[in-house]
Amino acid sequence: MTPSAVSDLSIHLFGIMTVRKGGLPVSGFRTQKSKWLLAYLVLQQGKAVEYEVLGQTLWPGTDSEHAVISVRQCVSDLNALLGSEALYKLSRSEVGIDLTQVYVDVFAFDVAVRHQDPVSLLTAIELYEGDLLEGCHETWLLRAREARRQDYEQALDRLIEQTQAGGDYDATEKYLRRAIAAEGHKETKRCSLMRLLARRGEYNAAVEVYTQFRSLLHDPHMEPGQEITRLWREIREKARQVSGKRASVGSPLYRLPLAMKVLVGRQRAIAEVADLFTLRRLITLTGSPGIGKTQIALHVAEQLREDYSDGTVFLDLTDVKNEGHLWRSLLSALQGMHQPHQSVEETVVAQLETRQMLLILDSCEHLVDRCTNVVRELLQTCSFLRILTTSHKAWGTIPGERVYIVPPLTVPGSGWLQHLPAAPLAELMACSAARLFLERAQEILPDFDLSLDNARSVALLCRHLDGIPLAITQAAGWLKTLSPEQILARLTEGLDLLQESRQIMPIRHRRLITAIEVSYQLLPLPLQSLFRQLAVFHDGWSLEAAEAVCRGTRLLEGIRELQERSLVEGTPNGAERRCRLLETMRQYGAQLLAQSAETATLRRRHCDYFLGIAEAAEAELMGPHQGASLAHIETEFGNLVAAMEWTCEAGEREMGLRVAGALWRYWHIRGHYEDGLYWLERLLSQGQAVSAPVRSKALNGAGNLACQWQEYTRARSYFLERLVLEEGTPRGLAGTLGGLANVACAQGDYVEARTLFERALISFQLLKDTRGMVMTLGNLAVVACKEGDLSRACAYHEESASFFRSSGDGHQLAIALNNLADIRIALQEFAAATRLISESLELSRRLDSVGNLAHSITLTFFLLTQRGSLEPAAALLGAHDAFRERVMCPLPEDVQAAHQEHVDRVRAGIDSETFTCARNRGSLLTLEEMVALTRTSLGADL
Repeated sequence: MTPSAVSDLSIHLFGIMTVRKGGLPVSGFRTQKSKWLLAYLVLQQGKAVEYEVLGQTLWPGTDSEHAVISVRQCVSDLNALLGSEALYKLSRSEVGIDLTQVYVDVFAFDVAVRHQDPVSLLTAIELYEGDLLEGCHETWLLRAREARRQDYEQALDRLIEQTQAGGDYDATEKYLRRAIAAEGHKETKRCSLMRLLARRGEYNAAVEVYTQFRSLLHDPHMEPGQEITRLWREIREKARQVSGKRASVGSPLYRLPLAMKVLVGRQRAIAEVADLFTLRRLITLTGSPGIGKTQIALHVAEQLREDYSDGTVFLDLTDVKNEGHLWRSLLSALQGMHQPHQSVEETVVAQLETRQMLLILDSCEHLVDRCTNVVRELLQTCSFLRILTTSHKAWGTIPGERVYIVPPLTVPGSGWLQHLPAAPLAELMACSAARLFLERAQEILPDFDLSLDNARSVALLCRHLDGIPLAITQAAGWLKTLSPEQILARLTEGLDLLQESRQIMPIRHRRLITAIEVSYQLLPLPLQSLFRQLAVFHDGWSLEAAEAVCRGTRLLEGIRELQERSLVEGTPNGAERRCRLLETMRQYGAQLLAQSAETATLRRRHCDYFLGIAEAAEAELMGPHQGASLAHIETEFGNLVAAMEWTCEAGEREMGLRVAGALWRYWHIRGHYEDGLYWLERLLSQGQAVSAPVRSKALNGAGNLACQWQEYTRARSYFLERLVLEEGTPRGLAGTLGGLANVACAQGDYVEARTLFERALISFQLLKDTRGMVMTLGNLAVVACKEGDLSRACAYHEESASFFRSSGDGHQLAIALNNLADIRIALQEFAAATRLISESLELSRRLDSVGNLAHSITLTFFLLTQRGSLEPAAALLGAHDAFRERVMCPLPEDVQAAHQEHVDRVRAGIDSETFTCARNRGSLLTLEEMVALTRTSLGADL
């Protein structure tokens, strides 16, 4: 057996061994030896090892034959846990693991320690989460464990040297503490840490290092060495001297505005920021306007109140203009008196140099380029001071600064919105954005509550506002006047509802639009222009798209600067990295863009670029790259819709029809028949003349989507119009005849359908169009099946399946497999039908092909019914009907009679209460649960 790469497996050997498959932890190892065997094979770096060698290594002293049996049992267990593709056998007596696409933390560590640059060294120590295979005491492991431990300690030593030389003493402290934890009872690193802490004025912390060390010396006859003892005495004396000075300063000073009593969804952020102060003295909270930086800072201050004996001071810097103004504001906040013989700066430093205080500087974004020296001097001269700042942009040049990017509140996922879950209210309340909306709503309307009627609107509203707390709070403030549905509709149209607030809050936080305006005004003119231009994109952009649409020098640097100012968000997307404006930012930028002279030119460039994206993707929708093409369209769909919208506004009908015509297969595969028809019909109905090929493609797409939507009159009218356009063009004529035949077949006119399909087949044969011929044969097979000629239908479908399998068209292959399964069920060849449905189901799920997925579930219901599995069939029936209703994929008319017969058979076979309970249970399943039920049902029949 040859090795096969396992791409979804990750193995972590540092600390407690963990294995993940598909992102989920693998548990259920039958014995520890199974884990150690896997670890041993991994550490062989993919080389195959003989069973006998494995037995002697892992079961030393055991009879060779019994050891080999134990190895084989472990290999069997691993195959069951990881999948049969994980381990490979070169012979009956050798086994190995192919690691070409498996992530292993030890190997990443080994690569990192081979380099001496800071980034690689930092990567190495972060990977080292503990000794190799903690808890494993096998002798074969000891040498590898010790080698990695030494590499780890050497990496720490190197980082300590580099950070100390660079003046980043916060980082030096962190690495020294890690080195102390790794080295046990050695004193050298403890002395270095004590000197560092004393140099920064943290004498009590330095003394604590010594105290903790003494507590580790369990033997009462053991004493710390002379050097660390001498150092301790010196630092202890210095601490006493400083303590005496600090005692004369005065009582603690607390100047904090009132924070919101409950901060929804921010407990983790508050705890993480508070923890950062154990290692850093300057923490900066960054994030977009309205994200809640100030409130988090105030809650952190309350949580740390007892840690700062001299108090906590909050200073709003919104109106501070420069360094001198900042020094005077600090003096006022500290309630200090300016001494005549001192400058304001010297007076402030004298107030703070011996105080153990937390200073909160709020809204610093306009000062990060002007007042860096103030913050740097405070940190250098005031050893006990900690500073927490909030800003859209980090200071950047102050050594030891730790930036914490405040995340938005959690919002419902896109899948939740497409397929309402079994317990929608419970799942919605699991999202912190929805909880905040509900809490703020009930402050306005105490009787307001989430319900099945408003859950979807609230979920969409939270997503539209990107989980920004201030935006959600302001939106909730309108509930006395508007329903959630009306709030959502008005927000989608523009930002008017965010111009002012109906909530009680500090004046400076009442208007999100004000915060966005301030951020925009602080931008240099070139960045203001770029911000406006980027607002043309919907749901983000790639670097290539930005370069094609936007104009201006240093585009990449400009986007990075906007990211640093928390105005642009970066999101990973496979191998590339996309960027986006939060929707409130984008709408504000779009308003500015609409008022500028560049809007028409920019939107045309945007449309040109995404027209190219649509037409390039269209060519891939019928081949092996179908899945990637669908994903690419999905990623850019917001931009594609915006492009079509612009063509309608600008009268560029031909461009719009080209975009929509290129997208019709996407809408068809994904089951978005109604959306596709909306755009095609809207663009087809506009008055401007377009070229015949462009209109013909759009008519073909509209006809096919209307046919799938069971709008047969509309479908026929589109195909008939196309028939006139395509007169004299064999290829277009053949396709149109096929479309008319599909309409006739769906309406039960099989004679007309067969005649039209046969005419289309002759045309495709003359054109030597293999795909067209195969598609038509597949359609003739459907007609033959309806007419009872199962043998001919089966042959045609098998030919279709073979062609589409070789061409890589998964969507059409799934159709052919479902059609074959339908015939096998009719012939009561249930095992064959099961295999066909299973393959079709997996293809459809991978492509999110809604129509094919629904067909697979319908066939599984038929199969279960005919096999006599009636209660599972009733549950699947409930899931099937609910799914078709949710995704608006109605049961085809020519299947409805057969479906009703199977429903009646299930009803007759089990009692009414059992049927109703099972069906209701199935109707509450999520999409994933329904697919799992289908797989389980099929698996039982294999």
